[in-house]
Amino acid sequence: MWLNYTFYSEKEPKKKNQLILFIMKDAHVHITRLPHFLKTATILNSKGYSAVSSACAAWEWPALESLIPVFKDLTLAFGVHPAEIGPNIKADLETWRLYIENHPKSWVGEAGIDKRFSGYAPGEAQEIIFSAQAKVALEYKRPLVIHCVGDYLRVFKILSSLGFPAQDSPIHFHRFQPKLTLLDLIIDWDCFISLHSDSFRSKDMGTFLAQMPKNRIGIETDADESFAKPDTPPEAVAAKLLLELEKTKALLEKYSK
Repeated sequence: MWLNYTFYSEKEPKKKNQLILFIMKDAHVHITRLPHFLKTATILNSKGYSAVSSACAAWEWPALESLIPVFKDLTLAFGVHPAEIGPNIKADLETWRLYIENHPKSWVGEAGIDKRFSGYAPGEAQEIIFSAQAKVALEYKRPLVIHCVGDYLRVFKILSSLGFPAQDSPIHFHRFQPKLTLLDLIIDWDCFISLHSDSFRSKDMGTFLAQMPKNRIGIETDADESFAKPDTPPEAVAAKLLLELEKTKALLEKYSK
């Protein structure tokens, strides 16, 4: 189902004409966190914009569902971000699982570990919640969107203990920071990566891209509530987002030469 990392429309998942190559999408964004998100989404859809939109907190999951009738092509991703782990996490995970079950084409995530937030140490809350989501990705054969600020090798170790790599549950590292020490693992595990404009600060970018399979690379905005001020008009938010996507696309083309 996920061969060649094509993406399917939530509305018509089985139609061949709904296939869109990864690189043509905004591979990671938080549309529901943008100002006036429904109006902004309507404008983006009118411009032919398509995306993988992640909702990574309990309040955000129903908001993401509300985007289904707005977009011609939108891939939904439901998850729990390490910054969103709260006192009701057990109940949240039960609810989250229902969203995964109710949307058969949805992805899991973003999920992962982040050294900036509490519970980062091995065996603590972040690792437990990340592992729980990764297990569901395996169970339901869904792509797993990973957020990592910290030790990528630790992420691979956790995933390996759970049964990854798995052909039916491909791994997507979003806002990836290329490091040559990770290249062999990324390739061997058939991971795909999405690059934000700040990913290109990596000194290893050129070498990494030269060896990375091209159908495993995408671009993203990772736009969220910090992307624009709350009072920014929807037209301006949409224009800024599309400009950011074009900027990142140009960087990818530059470093791929």
